Amino acid sequence: MITKNTGKRINRKGNSCIGILEKHIHETFAGLRVPGEDFVYCNSNDMLNRLDDVCDDENLLELVKNLPLLIKGCSGSGKSALLANWLLRRERYAQRRKNNSQDSEFVFWHSVGCTRHSTNVESLLRRLLVELKDRFEIGREVPIANASLSWELPRFLELASKRGKILIVIDGLDRLLNSENVEDSLSW
Repeated sequence: MITKNTGKRINRKGNSCIGILEKHIHETFAGLRVPGEDFVYCNSNDMLNRLDDVCDDENLLELVKNLPLLIKGCSGSGKSALLANWLLRRERYAQRRKNNSQDSEFVFWHSVGCTRHSTNVESLLRRLLVELKDRFEIGREVPIANASLSWELPRFLELASKRGKILIVIDGLDRLLNSENVEDSLSW
């Protein structure tokens, strides 16, 4: 792509700088919820194991037949910390198994409310599609029109799932808003 102002060629991936920053902010948000100097987390192996069980290949087909796993609780009860610690544990386990990046699962973490754009469902879907496209080298273009994002999601997931395992974790799903700042129907 060539810009009008400078005439210089830009790498299309350069347009995803905001997406990279958004991903980093979500990862930082999760990182603040693991045990450390400023945060105390009471580990629950039962809950962590239950999350692992749901994502095991043998159980995944059964889960897809039913509904995705939903974690509910009062504000401040530790849902975000549970998810952040579970994902950290999965990442460490994958590193110990010495999986190369092609064989490891793709994890998409989105925490609604950690940035201004994170509450918007179109921003979430666009970020997810861009990350799927980049990771799995999908030839389809991410739609420009917000209305097309939810239609493209199943296509992107189908193409990506042929190349690897995908894990999508959305923290605070109930707080997603559509472009009219109304609670999203989650029809996608």
